[in-house]
Amino acid sequence: MMNTLIIKINLIKNIMENNSSVVIALGGEPASGKTTLLKRIRKNFPPLVDFKEGLVRGGYCPKSNVYFVGVFDDTMFEGTDKLSLSVQPSFVEFVKNTPNAKIVFEGDRLFNASVFEQLKSVIFILGIDKDIHTQRHALRGHEQNETFLKGRKTKIENIRNTFTHKILNNNTETDFDINEKEIMNVLLMENISDDLLSQKITIPTAQQSLF
Repeated sequence: MMNTLIIKINLIKNIMENNSSVVIALGGEPASGKTTLLKRIRKNFPPLVDFKEGLVRGGYCPKSNVYFVGVFDDTMFEGTDKLSLSVQPSFVEFVKNTPNAKIVFEGDRLFNASVFEQLKSVIFILGIDKDIHTQRHALRGHEQNETFLKGRKTKIENIRNTFTHKILNNNTETDFDINEKEIMNVLLMENISDDLLSQKITIPTAQQSLF
Protein backbone atom coordinates (compact mmCIF):
# COMPACT_ATOMS: atom_id res chain seq x y z
CA MET A 1 0.00 0.00 0.00
CA MET A 2 2.81 2.39 0.94
CA ASN A 3 4.71 1.63 -2.30
CA THR A 4 1.55 2.36 -4.31
CA LEU A 5 1.15 5.70 -2.52
CA ILE A 6 4.79 6.63 -3.19
CA ILE A 7 4.40 5.78 -6.88
CA LYS A 8 1.27 7.96 -7.12
CA ILE A 9 3.00 10.87 -5.37
CA ASN A 10 6.00 10.62 -7.71
CA LEU A 11 3.69 10.42 -10.74
CA ILE A 12 1.82 13.58 -9.67
CA LYS A 13 5.15 15.32 -9.03
CA ASN A 14 6.42 14.40 -12.51
CA ILE A 15 3.21 15.62 -14.16
CA MET A 16 3.43 18.93 -12.30
CA GLU A 17 7.09 19.40 -13.23
CA ASN A 18 6.48 18.57 -16.89
CA ASN A 19 3.50 20.95 -17.02
CA SER A 20 5.16 23.78 -15.13
CA SER A 21 5.40 27.15 -16.80
CA VAL A 22 8.62 28.92 -17.77
CA VAL A 23 9.31 32.57 -17.09
CA ILE A 24 11.04 34.58 -19.82
CA ALA A 25 12.61 37.53 -17.98
CA LEU A 26 13.95 40.61 -19.69
CA GLY A 27 16.12 42.86 -17.54
CA GLY A 28 18.63 45.63 -17.84
CA GLU A 29 19.44 49.12 -16.66
CA PRO A 30 16.87 51.91 -17.17
CA ALA A 31 16.71 53.06 -20.82
CA SER A 32 18.31 49.85 -22.10
CA GLY A 33 15.26 49.27 -24.32
CA LYS A 34 13.41 46.59 -22.35
CA THR A 35 9.91 47.99 -22.84
CA THR A 36 10.45 48.84 -26.50
CA LEU A 37 11.74 45.34 -27.23
CA LEU A 38 8.92 43.59 -25.43
CA LYS A 39 6.28 45.73 -27.14
CA ARG A 40 7.73 44.64 -30.48
CA ILE A 41 7.58 40.99 -29.40
CA ARG A 42 3.98 41.33 -28.20
CA LYS A 43 2.89 42.36 -31.70
CA ASN A 44 3.77 38.85 -32.92
CA PHE A 45 1.01 37.33 -30.75
CA PRO A 46 -2.34 38.82 -31.80
CA PRO A 47 -4.93 38.97 -30.52
CA LEU A 48 -3.96 39.52 -26.89
CA VAL A 49 -6.70 39.16 -24.31
CA ASP A 50 -6.47 41.20 -21.11
CA PHE A 51 -6.06 39.04 -18.00
CA LYS A 52 -5.95 39.71 -14.26
CA GLU A 53 -5.02 37.20 -11.57
CA GLY A 54 -4.72 38.83 -8.17
CA LEU A 55 -2.22 41.66 -8.55
CA VAL A 56 -0.91 40.25 -11.85
CA ARG A 57 -2.20 41.91 -15.04
CA GLY A 58 -1.27 41.79 -18.68
CA GLY A 59 -2.09 40.33 -22.08
CA TYR A 60 -2.62 36.66 -22.96
CA CYS A 61 -2.37 34.87 -26.31
CA PRO A 62 -4.62 31.76 -26.05
CA LYS A 63 -3.34 30.28 -29.30
CA SER A 64 0.28 30.17 -28.12
CA ASN A 65 -0.42 30.00 -24.36
CA VAL A 66 1.91 32.97 -23.80
CA TYR A 67 1.32 35.58 -21.10
CA PHE A 68 2.84 39.06 -21.23
CA VAL A 69 2.86 40.49 -17.72
CA GLY A 70 2.50 44.25 -17.36
CA VAL A 71 0.44 47.14 -18.68
CA PHE A 72 1.47 48.74 -21.98
CA ASP A 73 -0.40 52.00 -22.57
CA ASP A 74 2.20 54.21 -24.33
CA THR A 75 2.91 56.30 -21.23
CA MET A 76 6.48 57.00 -20.09
CA PHE A 77 6.65 54.07 -17.66
CA GLU A 78 4.94 50.86 -18.77
CA GLY A 79 5.18 47.11 -18.29
CA THR A 80 5.60 45.84 -14.75
CA ASP A 81 6.16 49.42 -13.51
CA LYS A 82 2.36 49.74 -13.72
CA LEU A 83 1.84 46.86 -11.29
CA SER A 84 1.66 47.00 -7.51
CA LEU A 85 4.93 47.21 -5.59
CA SER A 86 3.79 44.06 -3.75
CA VAL A 87 3.03 42.07 -6.92
CA GLN A 88 5.84 39.50 -6.56
CA PRO A 89 4.07 36.96 -4.28
CA SER A 90 1.01 37.05 -6.55
CA PHE A 91 3.25 36.60 -9.59
CA VAL A 92 5.02 33.56 -8.13
CA GLU A 93 1.68 31.99 -7.22
CA PHE A 94 0.28 32.78 -10.67
CA VAL A 95 3.21 31.08 -12.43
CA LYS A 96 3.04 28.01 -10.20
CA ASN A 97 -0.71 27.65 -10.81
CA THR A 98 -0.56 28.19 -14.59
CA PRO A 99 0.17 24.96 -16.51
CA ASN A 100 2.63 24.65 -19.37
CA ALA A 101 2.72 28.32 -20.38
CA LYS A 102 5.43 30.82 -21.23
CA ILE A 103 5.16 33.90 -19.04
CA VAL A 104 7.09 36.96 -20.19
CA PHE A 105 7.93 40.14 -18.34
CA GLU A 106 10.35 43.03 -18.52
CA GLY A 107 11.44 45.50 -15.92
CA ASP A 108 12.74 46.00 -12.43
CA ARG A 109 9.54 45.18 -10.52
CA LEU A 110 9.89 41.40 -10.98
CA PHE A 111 13.51 41.07 -12.09
CA ASN A 112 14.60 39.78 -8.70
CA ALA A 113 16.85 36.97 -7.48
CA SER A 114 14.06 35.70 -5.23
CA VAL A 115 11.87 35.17 -8.32
CA PHE A 116 14.55 33.24 -10.18
CA GLU A 117 15.25 31.07 -7.15
CA GLN A 118 11.63 29.89 -7.12
CA LEU A 119 10.66 29.65 -10.79
CA LYS A 120 11.99 28.03 -13.95
CA SER A 121 13.34 31.00 -15.88
CA VAL A 122 15.20 32.06 -18.98
CA ILE A 123 17.04 35.30 -18.15
CA PHE A 124 17.91 37.86 -20.80
CA ILE A 125 19.86 40.98 -19.81
CA LEU A 126 20.09 43.91 -22.23
CA GLY A 127 23.49 45.51 -22.58
CA ILE A 128 23.92 49.09 -23.74
CA ASP A 129 26.92 51.32 -24.41
CA LYS A 130 27.38 54.25 -22.02
CA ASP A 131 27.02 56.95 -24.70
CA ILE A 132 23.80 55.40 -26.05
CA HIS A 133 22.50 55.08 -22.51
CA THR A 134 23.11 58.78 -21.87
CA GLN A 135 21.43 59.75 -25.16
CA ARG A 136 18.30 57.73 -24.42
CA HIS A 137 17.92 59.25 -20.98
CA ALA A 138 18.22 62.74 -22.47
CA LEU A 139 15.70 62.02 -25.24
CA ARG A 140 13.13 60.60 -22.85
CA GLY A 141 13.53 63.33 -20.26
CA HIS A 142 14.07 60.85 -17.45
CA GLU A 143 14.64 62.49 -14.09
CA GLN A 144 15.95 59.40 -12.30
CA ASN A 145 18.76 60.47 -9.98
CA GLU A 146 22.24 58.97 -9.82
CA THR A 147 21.52 57.07 -6.61
CA PHE A 148 18.55 55.33 -8.23
CA LEU A 149 20.49 54.51 -11.41
CA LYS A 150 23.45 53.20 -9.44
CA GLY A 151 21.12 50.98 -7.41
CA ARG A 152 19.56 49.50 -10.55
CA LYS A 153 23.02 48.87 -12.03
CA THR A 154 24.16 47.09 -8.87
CA LYS A 155 21.03 44.95 -8.85
CA ILE A 156 21.59 43.84 -12.45
CA GLU A 157 25.25 43.08 -11.72
CA ASN A 158 24.29 40.95 -8.74
CA ILE A 159 21.89 38.90 -10.84
CA ARG A 160 24.52 38.54 -13.57
CA ASN A 161 26.92 37.17 -10.97
CA THR A 162 24.36 34.85 -9.38
CA PHE A 163 22.43 33.23 -12.26
CA THR A 164 23.29 31.97 -15.71
CA HIS A 165 21.87 34.34 -18.32
CA LYS A 166 22.16 35.61 -21.89
CA ILE A 167 23.43 39.12 -22.63
CA LEU A 168 21.76 40.86 -25.58
CA ASN A 169 23.51 43.99 -26.85
CA ASN A 170 20.76 46.51 -27.52
CA ASN A 171 22.32 49.67 -28.95
CA THR A 172 20.98 49.92 -32.50
CA GLU A 173 17.85 49.17 -34.52
CA THR A 174 19.66 46.14 -35.93
CA ASP A 175 20.27 44.94 -32.37
CA PHE A 176 16.55 45.26 -31.64
CA ASP A 177 15.78 43.11 -34.70
CA ILE A 178 18.29 40.43 -33.71
CA ASN A 179 17.12 40.37 -30.09
CA GLU A 180 13.46 40.18 -31.08
CA LYS A 181 14.19 37.12 -33.23
CA GLU A 182 16.21 35.44 -30.48
CA ILE A 183 13.50 35.82 -27.88
CA MET A 184 10.82 34.83 -30.40
CA ASN A 185 12.74 31.61 -31.06
CA VAL A 186 12.46 30.75 -27.37
CA LEU A 187 8.78 31.65 -27.17
CA LEU A 188 7.94 29.48 -30.17
CA MET A 189 9.69 26.40 -28.79
CA GLU A 190 7.24 23.64 -27.87
CA ASN A 191 9.47 22.71 -24.95
CA ILE A 192 12.29 24.89 -23.66
CA SER A 193 15.41 22.80 -23.21
CA ASP A 194 17.09 22.62 -19.81
CA ASP A 195 20.29 24.20 -21.11
CA LEU A 196 18.37 27.46 -21.72
CA LEU A 197 17.00 27.58 -18.18
CA SER A 198 18.80 29.76 -15.68
CA GLN A 199 20.85 28.04 -13.02
CA LYS A 200 22.32 29.47 -9.86
CA ILE A 201 26.06 29.95 -10.25
CA THR A 202 28.09 28.08 -7.68
CA ILE A 203 31.54 29.30 -6.71
CA PRO A 204 34.11 26.52 -6.14
CA THR A 205 35.24 26.22 -2.51
CA ALA A 206 38.80 27.24 -3.40
CA GLN A 207 37.51 30.51 -4.90
CA GLN A 208 35.14 31.22 -2.02
CA SER A 209 38.13 31.50 0.33
CA LEU A 210 39.31 34.50 -1.71
CA PHE A 211 36.26 36.59 -0.80
